[in-house]
Amino acid sequence: MSNDWILDVLTDLQTFAQNNGMPRLSAELRNVARVAEIELIAPGQTAPHLLEQDRESAGRVYKSDGARGNAGRSH
Repeated sequence: MSNDWILDVLTDLQTFAQNNGMPRLSAELRNVARVAEIELIAPGQTAPHLLEQDRESAGRVYKSDGARGNAGRSH
């Protein structure tokens, strides 16, 4: 698998989030890494059981804290 680097990037991002008080982002990145790993193993197939578990809460990570747009940052 020549695209394994993406798993390293996701792990680094998840570790950063965990170490910097971002537990929800850390959990989301952990899920994303699992989906990426599955899709790298079986291209073209999805991991519906992983994707389905957070469907109800999708998009609420930032909104639930009252932040706006890009995590509340202004550019």
